[in-house]
Amino acid sequence: MHLYEKVYKSKCNSLLRNSAFFIFILLSGVFHFSAFPGSIMGKLSNIETSEPVAAASILVFNTSYGTFSDDQGVFIIDDLPEGPHILHISSVGFITQEIEVEIGDEPVDLGIIEMIPGINQLNREIVISARRIPQIQYDSPHSISVLNQEELVTLSPRSSAEALFGMPGVFLQKTNHGGGSPIVRGLTGNQSLQMIDGIRLNNAISRYGPSQYFNTIDPNSISHIEVVRGAGSVQYGSDAIGGTIQVFTKSPGFTRGGFHAGGNLYGKFMSEGMEQSGRAELELGNERIAFYGGYSLRNYGDIVGGADIGKQDPSGYREMSADLKTLYRVGDNQLFTFAYQFLFQDDVDRWDQVAQRGYSVWKFDPQNRYLAYGRWDYYTKSKWFSHIQTTASLNRSEEQRISRPEGSLVTSTERDNISTFGITTEATSQPSSAYVINSGIEFYHDIVQSSSWDENSLTGTLTNGRGAYPSGANASSLALFSLHTLKLKRTNLSYGFRMHHYGVSAIDEEFGDIRNSSIALVGNLGMTFEFLPGLAAVASVNSGFRSPNIDDLTKFGRFDYGFEVPVSDLKPEKSVNAELGLKIFSDHVSGSLSFFWNNLFDLIDRVRSTYMGNILYRGDTVYRKSNVDQAYIQGVEIETGMNITPVFTAFGNMMYLFGSTSEGEPLRRIPPLNGSIGIRYKNPDGFSGRAEILFAGKQNRLSDGDISDHRIPAGGTPGWVIVNLYAGYVIKKLTFSGGLLNPTDETYKTHGSGIYGYGRCAQLSIRLAF
Repeated sequence: MHLYEKVYKSKCNSLLRNSAFFIFILLSGVFHFSAFPGSIMGKLSNIETSEPVAAASILVFNTSYGTFSDDQGVFIIDDLPEGPHILHISSVGFITQEIEVEIGDEPVDLGIIEMIPGINQLNREIVISARRIPQIQYDSPHSISVLNQEELVTLSPRSSAEALFGMPGVFLQKTNHGGGSPIVRGLTGNQSLQMIDGIRLNNAISRYGPSQYFNTIDPNSISHIEVVRGAGSVQYGSDAIGGTIQVFTKSPGFTRGGFHAGGNLYGKFMSEGMEQSGRAELELGNERIAFYGGYSLRNYGDIVGGADIGKQDPSGYREMSADLKTLYRVGDNQLFTFAYQFLFQDDVDRWDQVAQRGYSVWKFDPQNRYLAYGRWDYYTKSKWFSHIQTTASLNRSEEQRISRPEGSLVTSTERDNISTFGITTEATSQPSSAYVINSGIEFYHDIVQSSSWDENSLTGTLTNGRGAYPSGANASSLALFSLHTLKLKRTNLSYGFRMHHYGVSAIDEEFGDIRNSSIALVGNLGMTFEFLPGLAAVASVNSGFRSPNIDDLTKFGRFDYGFEVPVSDLKPEKSVNAELGLKIFSDHVSGSLSFFWNNLFDLIDRVRSTYMGNILYRGDTVYRKSNVDQAYIQGVEIETGMNITPVFTAFGNMMYLFGSTSEGEPLRRIPPLNGSIGIRYKNPDGFSGRAEILFAGKQNRLSDGDISDHRIPAGGTPGWVIVNLYAGYVIKKLTFSGGLLNPTDETYKTHGSGIYGYGRCAQLSIRLAF
């Protein structure tokens, strides 16, 4: 097989070389720093059963310290710096707790800490993306969705993109089975920012419109996912005008009492041959070094739609991935992290092009992503530099597109490779216990290699052409940012700014050299005011931007309804998002209600153009990009969770959006009214269950681009309602998770998608811990 024979050996050899290099760095030379005095201990106990709570996570905010409770619920953290600290204690199936502790010369014994069972974590999660450092979800003025580890285990999603299906504030578009493009508040592609472990996935060739890049993250490598809706440019830069989606991958934990080894074996199967996948995980460590590694193989069969659709052939593909992460604690105030990830996908077909557009072949082969990064965390007793972090990363994507129209002897191939180097240094300051500042400098540099060729199957003739982009095209960004949080008795204030320079340079023999640069200055201001215990009003204003990238300026090639040619005179897209809402936080009911208005300026869109004096090229209408319009998106989002009993929790969310240009025309790809409602069950004996209803209304308010899009039926996308059922059981070290998806066998697809969703099918996953 092409993936496992041609790619496997060379890529795994590269992985082993890189891993050996990282391990060499970790083991060569141990530096010594003086330890800070102070330690803390405690014992976690289930308040209802008095049983110990094992494997709970205990983290100390703004330090490198953390541990897990042992089989007796006991935890100990040594060598903490003097002064006030906040412990964050979390465990699956229990309500998250925060405890304030003052560390001095003597050890602190917290005694028995009672953990309250509860599976409604809405507004209780610790989030990082909203201000780049940990914060309770309830305290943030931003609208934030979290998909935690418990939900990931229950849902056992086939892909990272599908994990977001039904997530509050997110709508999932799928052009093909190997894709999946999240739409955040009506914006997708390069208008919403995707990140992993604090590093940008968006790059200089991220496309306008739906993309498949989120699908290149192994879902079984994920710890949790955060979605910051309507914000992110101040925190992370260009593209976040719809919002920011950040994936956090699994990390190993330090252990006391000598060397520790463990891991997991995982397998999953779907009916109709739609998935056979497996993963092995290994975790090693002691008090100073911790290692985590995972390796996955997957075979995805053709997706089977509802009763009216059946098998969508070809739509299946194969996948292989691996991820490594090593933590090394030097002394008691420094932490080094080294990580490496890769994912390869083979024969990723676009069923919509074959079924609807007259192609005999249209696929991505291969579709690969690599990421390596190193991170240094340094903690001090200085209130102005309490935490310094530097991250250096190298991200590489490879994409090859192969197409052949029906009846043609010519197969066209386009190949794009992009390498992105990034480095970020940031510092956290705490002038007082109520005031936190996070400031830093950030740099990214992209280099693109692109090529294309046609092959005649009859004569074997190869004809080389210009790639989608000029080879050697590059882009650079440099930014300064500062984020501030002031926590008063009943009010939390959050504000910040970013100054960002972005430049593109390309030498193009056919269209002429292209130079484009821009400077953006953006800011945000937010407030949370708790006028009653557990009930807060929130308000925020966020400005955002998207700098024109290499794809906007230099693209030469087909898209879904035309052919695009380069342009040089684009300005950045800009946005101002205003939001008002409420947040509820209690032991029984939690939720949020948000009203928002996102004003968009200098939007970049395709307009009709010419190539060599002609309005058509190879039978397609010629387009180029232009700053054409102003627009707005307004909407309302509702999210709620309720603890009905200690074992039953109800949940639901709903989103409505309305998008329009300044001339009153509909914006493209605006999702219809959509949401979900359901109930969860979790029993202390190990049984769990989930029943959910997901729905979307009909979307017949279409832009001209929607009407021209073959993926959208004439008259709009029909509404749909589907049911999904899940069950799980944990017995000692075995975890069984099963699901019955769409048992009524409804025919549906999400608005703008090129492939239909699952028909009636079953899935089963088994996880063995060792």
